[in-house]
Amino acid sequence: MDREYNLLSINKAGNEIFKASLNIDVEPGDNIIRLIPPALAENWKRRYDRALSGQRFTEEEYYQDQSGELYFELSIYPVYENDDIIAATVISRDITVRKLHELKLVEGERNYRNLAIEKEQLLQNLRDYTSELSHVLRRPVSNLLAFSDQLQKGYLEQTDLEKSVAMIKKETKALDDIIHELTERLEKSKSQ
Repeated sequence: MDREYNLLSINKAGNEIFKASLNIDVEPGDNIIRLIPPALAENWKRRYDRALSGQRFTEEEYYQDQSGELYFELSIYPVYENDDIIAATVISRDITVRKLHELKLVEGERNYRNLAIEKEQLLQNLRDYTSELSHVLRRPVSNLLAFSDQLQKGYLEQTDLEKSVAMIKKETKALDDIIHELTERLEKSKSQ
């Protein structure tokens, strides 16, 4: 590419890239900036101007064609004659396979991170629920322990004995209700 953006030479692979990505045939002497669509021309002009100012750089380019996604690595260099920059050259390499693997890897890493976050949230929910369940179970169990201790040590009169048995039955029923609720929650979580 000379300083006026005219193509000086192109190899068969380069021509195939233009054909596959833009559906145009190019040949030496063509002004690339006028030949390619305006949306692309601005970006390519920027690249050529960078090279014509003496910069060497590499960029990636993406195209979509009838066969799918295409990725290219573009290495763009100034061409010198003596100490003067007379042109720019582009070495293009098809990196589609590598890029698609990279994108799948990035997606896999994102999915892994999301699963790790979800796992941590589930563990936190389990810790919270276990703490809540422990608190709910503690009251009836403490009452049952106290009543059984009083019965065992003979601290209760006959009249208190009937009240204590009724209280034991009430606390046992509370424990049974908690167990039923826990079972229902587990069944619901299985169906979700």
